[in-house]
Amino acid sequence: KFIFFIRYLFIIFFISTVLFVSLPIFFNYEKKAEIIKLHILKNYNFKVINYEKIKYNVVPIPNLELNNVQLNFESSKENLSAKKIKIYLNFMNIYNYKNFNSNKITIQDGDIKFQASNFYYFSKYLFYQKNKLNINNLNLKVIDKNIPIVTLDNIKFANYGYNENLITGKIFGKNFKVNIDNNFKDINFKLLNSGI
Repeated sequence: KFIFFIRYLFIIFFISTVLFVSLPIFFNYEKKAEIIKLHILKNYNFKVINYEKIKYNVVPIPNLELNNVQLNFESSKENLSAKKIKIYLNFMNIYNYKNFNSNKITIQDGDIKFQASNFYYFSKYLFYQKNKLNINNLNLKVIDKNIPIVTLDNIKFANYGYNENLITGKIFGKNFKVNIDNNFKDINFKLLNSGI
C-alpha cells in the first residue's frame, strides 16, 4: 500500500510540475516587454532597441526568447543584431515579474561592426560581465573610418562553466582559440593548424 501510494504521489507531482512550467506558453509577454528590457539593461548593460517578438520555451529549461533583436551597448554607439536572445529563468521567476531575475542569457547568431577605437568597450562587456553570458556564433567586423581591418567569424564565448573565458572562432578562414586568465592580464592566442 505504501509503494502504491508513493507511485500516485509521484505521478501527481510530475503532472503538477509539467503544468507549472508549461502554462506560461499561453501568456502575453508583450505586456512584460519593458520589465524584460530593463532587466537586460541593468544586469548586462545591453539596451534593447528593437525586437520582433517574445515567446516562452519550456525546453531544455524554461526560457524567454527574443527574436530578431537589435541591441545597443550602453557606453558605445555600436549596435549588435542577433537572431535570438534567450533569457534562462529562475524556477521561481516563471510567474513572478515584480522581482524578475534570470540565471543567464545566450546571444545566438549575432552580427556587429566595431570601430577599432571602440574595441575596448566590446572587450569590457565580454570580460567584466558579472552575470552569466553565453555568445554563440557571433560575426565581428572591426573597422577604422569605414575601412575594414579584420573580420572574426563564428565567435563562441562564455564567462562561466567548463569553457570559462575561452573564445573560439575563425579569422582569415582559420580556426582560432583564445584562452584568457581570470585576471584578464594574460592572453594565449592560437591560430590552429597554422603553426602560429
